[in-house]
Amino acid sequence: MANKKGSLLVSPHSDDICMSSAHIINRGFLPEPVHLVTVFSLSFHLAGSIPQPCNFMVPKIRMEEDITFCQAIGASYHALGFYDGCLSQQGLKFSQRLINKLEHRLLRLIQQLDCLAIICPYPNYNNGSQPHPHHEVVFWAVTQAIAKTTKTLLLLVDDQPYSRVSLTEKVRYQNTDYTPYVFDFDRMELNKKMAMMKIYKSQMREAYFEAVRKPAPNGNPQRYSETLWSPVRTAFGLKCNRKVI
Repeated sequence: MANKKGSLLVSPHSDDICMSSAHIINRGFLPEPVHLVTVFSLSFHLAGSIPQPCNFMVPKIRMEEDITFCQAIGASYHALGFYDGCLSQQGLKFSQRLINKLEHRLLRLIQQLDCLAIICPYPNYNNGSQPHPHHEVVFWAVTQAIAKTTKTLLLLVDDQPYSRVSLTEKVRYQNTDYTPYVFDFDRMELNKKMAMMKIYKSQMREAYFEAVRKPAPNGNPQRYSETLWSPVRTAFGLKCNRKVI
């Protein structure tokens, strides 16, 4: 993997990577340079506190928020331009065709950037959890794309605030155990994360902030944390607070 470098953050929607792993990114724990790709960048959904604009302006607003976030973390920005209403409109039969299209576009970007690591939110399937359908589609597209590459690591992050994974649960994918690396942080670091989430004014509801403030299942109620799962025992010498075995 010596010739590869950097990290590609795969965000299903424009705010998802920020919610799931802003602390990990902001503290410089990932290989650099860092790149962000938003898959469903053509979205007309608003959930935040900004006034309702003309419909055609919504994707532009969300893209501008992405660019501001990338400037804050020192990342390059890429948008795949997929419409996030296609899955719900077409139903489950459309899912595999959509996954294959996403895989093709992601594979081209992965090959272009030649990154060491691909980071993607993990849609938890345990304990009756219901993953976000768009996140699930992106996860499978990423895994299909990585299967066609060489020497590229898939790293998974807890899908805050949706289908969060308990810190006592092991993640296993393709007969490989993924080791959890837990990044604890205090109230000051939480405030920094909240400030980054506020970049996405068009998306953030108070419920999202409340969900992110909650500790992970079976985590320390006095601490906040983000979790990254890696298929290798020591992922780039990550300076995490603790490793759960």
